[in-house]
Amino acid sequence: MVGITSHRSWAALLGMAAGITAFGMVGSAVHASAIASDNASNYQGSGGTTNVWANSSNPNSLSPTEPNGGTGFGAWSISNQQSATPPYNGSGLSTFDTTNPINTNGNYWYMYANGGSATARTDAYRAFTGSLAVGQSFGVALETQGVGASAANGLPSFGFALDSNSGPSLTAGSVSVTSAGTGPTSATNYADANALFSLSFNELGPTGNTNSNLTGYNGLSNTSSSGYVVEVNITAGGVTTSSLLSTVTSPAGANSSNYPAGSGESYLNGGLTANFTLESSNSYTLSLTPIGSTTAIQTYSGALGSGSITGADIFDQSTYQNGNFNSLAITAVPEPATIGLFVAAGAGLLLIRRRRSA
Repeated sequence: MVGITSHRSWAALLGMAAGITAFGMVGSAVHASAIASDNASNYQGSGGTTNVWANSSNPNSLSPTEPNGGTGFGAWSISNQQSATPPYNGSGLSTFDTTNPINTNGNYWYMYANGGSATARTDAYRAFTGSLAVGQSFGVALETQGVGASAANGLPSFGFALDSNSGPSLTAGSVSVTSAGTGPTSATNYADANALFSLSFNELGPTGNTNSNLTGYNGLSNTSSSGYVVEVNITAGGVTTSSLLSTVTSPAGANSSNYPAGSGESYLNGGLTANFTLESSNSYTLSLTPIGSTTAIQTYSGALGSGSITGADIFDQSTYQNGNFNSLAITAVPEPATIGLFVAAGAGLLLIRRRRSA
């Protein structure tokens, strides 16, 4: 004979079921869940000896589409602007370098665009399998031994853009800059018509510096007479804003072994995780967190233009050293209402247990 369960028993069973689910999710619900992830160690060939993420410095002989690894991402697409022979720009996979702070099993990707008189640039675009949704975040690890400048008229920059449509649409143009010493007041920069958001770093030399290639962007200046500063440039919603990555300057001529702790160069040399979160259909937050830390050194927020983010473009333009990157990820944090539901369910289970024991 099939028994009939009372309302109280049904409530207890439902509470227990929800509570069990809640307890199972308490350790993970409040944390970001992975939607997509990839890192450079996924591209190391058999036996660790084959570079399957081919160097793209010669687009005439190598395919611009690289192997696709990881999960949740679309294919890579590599492009070079102002390539020359010998190649002044390109990209590749670094293997067996466990000293680099952003490496995974000794691997990371590198880009270079640092030679010739033209403004060289390399872009590594990664398509998403769908549009970035509200509440989701895109993160990438970035590192460089120095942004500097290599082209006489190029604005040095290293960073990433979040694009709509099918990837970057680049046009070279002149932009106003803040010069160090006797430097120029304008420089060549590539504008990406499909970028809804862009983060880039560049470097400004000290007052009186004779290296005319070290130029600042968007009105900032370096008042130090003995050090360099790193600028953070953010373009979103048609507006570019700039700030200093750090107020601590590096001494003139500093190299990777003697950047002062807390300086912009020190942070870039030690590696940063840039994490972009889509807060609403047209607003974002961005955090910059040193590798090995859980505390952001700087956070930003602002408005976006209209459109959907469908991919990420990591770029290096006219820099003195390589731009290195790794550990791409898309994550999502559950909405507060969802978390509250599971917490309440867990509390209901505890209450039922207490009543039974009473």
